[in-house]
Amino acid sequence: ETKEQLSAVLRRSWVTTVYVDATKIAEKVGSAKMANMVMLGKIIKETGLFTEDEIRDTFIHSLPANKQALVESNMKAVMAGFEA
Repeated sequence: ETKEQLSAVLRRSWVTTVYVDATKIAEKVGSAKMANMVMLGKIIKETGLFTEDEIRDTFIHSLPANKQALVESNMKAVMAGFEA
């Protein structure tokens, strides 16, 4: 579906449609596999639910020791989505 078709389907007073080329942005920051983190960043920006520090702390405390190297790459992708 095109953006216009999707917008028509989602057009409701309680729905906000936001477009982000998450895969393209993720590729620019390192890997298309980070598209979910890019989308998370966009959602955080649009909703204002969390601060950058809260997201970083969540990554640090939720990732196991052997995955801590992912904190910075995840944050880079989240912030790219936030800035999109």
